[in-house]
Amino acid sequence: MLERKRWRELVAKEEWFHLARFRFGRDRISAHHTHDFPEIFWVEHGTATHHINGSTKRLDAGDIVFVRPRDQHHLSAVDAEGFVLVNLAFARSVLMDFRRRHVAATRRFHNETAVLPARVQLSRAQLSELTEELARLGSHLDQFRALLRDGGAVGRQFDFLAQELHREVNTIASKADDAELVARVLEARTLVERIREQVQNVE
Repeated sequence: MLERKRWRELVAKEEWFHLARFRFGRDRISAHHTHDFPEIFWVEHGTATHHINGSTKRLDAGDIVFVRPRDQHHLSAVDAEGFVLVNLAFARSVLMDFRRRHVAATRRFHNETAVLPARVQLSRAQLSELTEELARLGSHLDQFRALLRDGGAVGRQFDFLAQELHREVNTIASKADDAELVARVLEARTLVERIREQVQNVE
């Protein structure tokens, strides 16, 4: 049975993205699903099998995949060791905004007519650096959520965190040497720019 995931059921109304890390063992298989939002995921450790649009693909550590809203897929472990997956989902409006700003880059990673979505293999060094940057980004995002929850006069703290997010994304961009990875970093930069714009309205 095909499960249909909806953006507004995944995140709070004001959120534009959702970042998560999952550990899959041999006994854990994700439900076959589709969704109304795009997502980027990569295998941080181990080996996975990606069942997508009627095809089966092996994914190793460093494989990064852009999944389009219409794709139907699920993941399973290849062996007893399992795998660790990092997933970044974001609102469809963000993709539309990115497509308007970066037409050429979008064509490289978001082909609407292709049977399978774009996929890139990161080098070991790229994966290590991405994991480190992700940890820092995750920490900043946790602080953002805490400020949103607690309220009060948080304008300066938001501004500082927005600058830190911008710095981390730029660091990743400076280390990326693959065209499709660069396109994904540009997309993350678009997200951060939107956050920075909103932060200017907070006291």
